[in-house]
Amino acid sequence: MSFFKKTLATFGIGSAKVDTVLKQDAAFPGRKLVMDVHVYGGATKQDIDNIDLKLCCHYRKPRQNPDGHEITHSTEVATHVLSSWSLPYAFSIEPHQERIFPVELDIPWNTPVTLGDAKVWLETGLDISMASDPSDKDEVTIRPDLLEDAIFTALENAGLRIRQVECEYIKGFDLPFVQEFEFVPVHGDFQGRWRELEIVIYRN
Repeated sequence: MSFFKKTLATFGIGSAKVDTVLKQDAAFPGRKLVMDVHVYGGATKQDIDNIDLKLCCHYRKPRQNPDGHEITHSTEVATHVLSSWSLPYAFSIEPHQERIFPVELDIPWNTPVTLGDAKVWLETGLDISMASDPSDKDEVTIRPDLLEDAIFTALENAGLRIRQVECEYIKGFDLPFVQEFEFVPVHGDFQGRWRELEIVIYRN
């Protein structure tokens, strides 16, 4: 392979690519996320040191001054890694070769349900020595498990509807945030008696 092609590959031009294909339309807390990681060879042979997978989400946390003190009534968006996986060995990819790696990733119990502004996604990265690291990002749909679904159904049957869903910073839990569901009564016994109902579902 020419020196020119190798040089281009170090800048990501003609380099290997990665694409993660989810095997399911939706996933559930406490179960597995099943996928195939496709690695496509570029214009030159390359050594792949690692494949990294990260299941991530966003949450809001208080904004801080440079001295570490919180700024009142000011928040920022932070990223949390819920679960991760790494290929336990290095490998080489030949020009235009395709390799497929089946992966199952644990979905933690308190993974946010993707309602409202809550987003969950999968980041896939290739670690290539002396080259630009290719990456892939895929949104993941997280549905309520049976217990969560039963709670939401009972609240809806009582005349309440979800108005807002947020992942907010909190201390004292395994995760740095909890997902808060805000319900408002639109009919039934609680209309006119409750302004809103906020609930947090936390599993351990």
